[in-house]
Amino acid sequence: MYQHMSSKQLKKSARARLSANQGICVGATASYLGIIAAVYVMTALTTGVSSAATVIIQSLCGLLISVLSGILSAGYQYMFLKLYCGRKIQVSNLFYGFQYKSGIFFVISLILALLSTFINLPSDYFSNAYMLEMSYMDLTYLGIFSTIALCLTTYIKL
Repeated sequence: MYQHMSSKQLKKSARARLSANQGICVGATASYLGIIAAVYVMTALTTGVSSAATVIIQSLCGLLISVLSGILSAGYQYMFLKLYCGRKIQVSNLFYGFQYKSGIFFVISLILALLSTFINLPSDYFSNAYMLEMSYMDLTYLGIFSTIALCLTTYIKL
């Protein structure tokens, strides 16, 4: 009969595996987030004044970011799976989705990104149109209320 590990045993096992590979895990995480942030910043700088065409361009850029992050996410998860199995890991494992069976990873990421984009497209359009009509004072109040809501949700989760 299979015996499950207790929570204490799982934590001890995870600490032991991570302690030997902490630098690689931190480097891979920083690379993963850095690549996604760089692509996001580049696509955000390409859009200008809000219009229907801009919403479409922003949606296409979001689609690109989603596909890229989906493929990178596969490599990121593969790296931690290798770590759990006790195999040697490298930061280059982050690009596993681009190196092996890249077509499958691309198609799956594209399907998920398309679903997300089409579901969010009406919301993006109307929120963009609403932002054009808002005054500076409205944006200040929106920022204040958003900050308060974020603080409250963080406090409630604790």
